[in-house]
Amino acid sequence: MKKLVSILLVLIICFCINPISTLNSTALSNDEYTYGYYRYTLDNNDATITEYTGTSSTVVIPDYFGEYPVTTIASNSFSGCYNLMNVTIPDSVRVINDYAFMGCENLMNVYIGKGVYEINGNAFGNCQSLVNISVANENLYFSSSGGVLFNKLKTELLKYPDGANSTYSIPSHVTKIGQSAFYSCYNLKKVTIPDSVTEIGDFAFFGCLNLDNLSIGEGVTKIGKYAFGYCEKIIEVVIPNNTQVLDEGAFAGCYNLEWVTLGSGLTTINSMAFAYCHKLISVKIPNKVTKILPDTFLLCTTLLSVTIPESVTQLSQDAFTGCQNLSEIEVAEGNPNYSSQGGVLFNKTVTDLILYPNWNFHDYVIPKTVTAISNYAFSECVNLKSIIIPKSVVKIGSNAFYGCENLIEVYYEGNENDWSNISIANGNEQISYLVTFDYCPHNYELEKWVKATYSAAGYKQYRCTNCKITYKINLIRLKRTSIADAKVSGVKKKAYTGKAITQSVKVTLKSKTLKKNIDYTVSYKDNKSTGKAKVIIKGKGAYEGTITKTFIIYPKKATIKSLKSSNKKQMKLTWKKDKKAS
Repeated sequence: MKKLVSILLVLIICFCINPISTLNSTALSNDEYTYGYYRYTLDNNDATITEYTGTSSTVVIPDYFGEYPVTTIASNSFSGCYNLMNVTIPDSVRVINDYAFMGCENLMNVYIGKGVYEINGNAFGNCQSLVNISVANENLYFSSSGGVLFNKLKTELLKYPDGANSTYSIPSHVTKIGQSAFYSCYNLKKVTIPDSVTEIGDFAFFGCLNLDNLSIGEGVTKIGKYAFGYCEKIIEVVIPNNTQVLDEGAFAGCYNLEWVTLGSGLTTINSMAFAYCHKLISVKIPNKVTKILPDTFLLCTTLLSVTIPESVTQLSQDAFTGCQNLSEIEVAEGNPNYSSQGGVLFNKTVTDLILYPNWNFHDYVIPKTVTAISNYAFSECVNLKSIIIPKSVVKIGSNAFYGCENLIEVYYEGNENDWSNISIANGNEQISYLVTFDYCPHNYELEKWVKATYSAAGYKQYRCTNCKITYKINLIRLKRTSIADAKVSGVKKKAYTGKAITQSVKVTLKSKTLKKNIDYTVSYKDNKSTGKAKVIIKGKGAYEGTITKTFIIYPKKATIKSLKSSNKKQMKLTWKKDKKAS
């Protein structure tokens, strides 16, 4: 019997030792080791996880690999762990690097220990099932609320779980939306950014493919690089008046974006800001912007018109590359460097033809004041068929007529000797082949006049009585007046009624009272419940721009239904309960 017990004890000890022996650190190379399902490296005896090879759905990362504390989770160390559903990061870990859990499609819950002080970039990117991130209360750097990751003070929103609710109102204590905070949240459809937020970080909402309802608070001063890049379902965006910077690619790839209202405080629009916004129709640049950079509106294929204010002193010709339907460039009269005629962009003195919109009319007569045609001035103008170049032109820039595949007639007002003296740069071989000198001394008469309206451009068509050639001059759309400085009255706080609350709005601009539904429209937001509501006044007809006013809906006063007393020196008071009041 004693012998049998001894044998059993030996077996038990063997079984106990054997699993532990598999967790002993084993060197794979000079600088990489294994511990169970983990690969790691050492730095001053601190372990950095470089790869997890297990298939468990729930993982509790050890504090130590043998004698070495686990302090860092390296980039991509858990990426693509499709079985992983729950992970606990121990108190020993201090740093979680970029893409550490990238693409863990079934990961639902993450617990972050008290020792973590750095979470880099997109550590939990493309975790489509993630609904909850929780943080140890003792952590000095991070916190969580409702499954959302914040910094300790909850002033910066760091990560909204990809699989969380489709509608989210960012809390009013948040002042910054961190880098990649909502990156590729495919679930997200509606987000409200409060007035407390001053900065939207780089890639904050990048790739939120189903986001179609966006409200940006008045406090935002900067929208970071590709912050809303490839949010494909956004149709309309209002940039607040306090916003100063739209960084590179801020709305690039918003394929369905049609309407953009740029706030009056905007000073910087960086390159690619609206690139690939294929449905964008028109843009009015605010009067504090000084530069329009290359590729700002790259391949905005339905862009019809652009308004350039007085403040713009540097305008890149590449800003509108691929805008094949652009037919109107309007420049404010007070601009010191640029001007426009018939929708065509010139320098101030109309001696340099800078840009001919791609969708302008088929025939064009260059003004006789022009001495130079800039690089790429007519580039990709596929509708251009006929052009008349005046004798005043002495320089034609490189690729000025590149891609004008339907250009078949080039008339020059001078003779062959005059033509040979023009400086013609490379990329203009087409016009050299087509140019003819049998130029008719045209006698043009007005043949047709389509007047411009507030919603559409017009034109004047002239025909030569000698050779019957025609040309058109674009007439830019009538300029709408901004209501941004209008005075709005009649907006007051009101009591809750259970129905939508409206206001008797009166809009006055420069002593003129505007007419509702003719000069402006009125809509409301959050006006059915108690709290803060908004009335939105939007210009119409001869007016443009948006004014938003807020008002308070307060609980209505309770009405006493009965008051009873008894012989016990007590009263019983009954009133109708208002569910909207505390």
